[in-house]
Amino acid sequence: ARGKSMASIGLLCKFNNIDFNGTSIDPYFEDGYKEGKDNPELLFSKQKVAPIKSEQKTQAITLWKRLKLNVNLIQTISNDGLALLLKKNKTFDIIYIDGLHEGITPLMDFSYSYNLLDSNGIIIFDDICWPNIHHLRKIIDNSPDSFEKICENWTLAAYRKI
Repeated sequence: ARGKSMASIGLLCKFNNIDFNGTSIDPYFEDGYKEGKDNPELLFSKQKVAPIKSEQKTQAITLWKRLKLNVNLIQTISNDGLALLLKKNKTFDIIYIDGLHEGITPLMDFSYSYNLLDSNGIIIFDDICWPNIHHLRKIIDNSPDSFEKICENWTLAAYRKI
């Protein structure tokens, strides 16, 4: 929500002389929202949810401007934003999914993103230790005719669309 993941990808592109035009989807609800009841990292913590606040939008935009990154912000929930991009026939070389980690949202984000991803495009899932993302990753890991795993560590997994 603070724009750091987008900034990291933008800077990697910039430093490798790759054109970068980012699109970020985040609702930035005025009253904020809380996520984390299923977060395995909070299992032994007194804090049970992470607050996502609207002022984080300003932090993200400020970061992108300081780094001179061209980022288009679509301020809505991921399903609506991804559906809008599909209607506009947009496609992407890289899609980084770090949205709501709970419920059916990760599966829906993946379904939309799959249709927005160029051939040989890369899809990255953040926070793969969350239960609903972990199960989705297992499905993708067992779909070798659709994806090739190119990276995995303790927090993310990346795949190339075949």
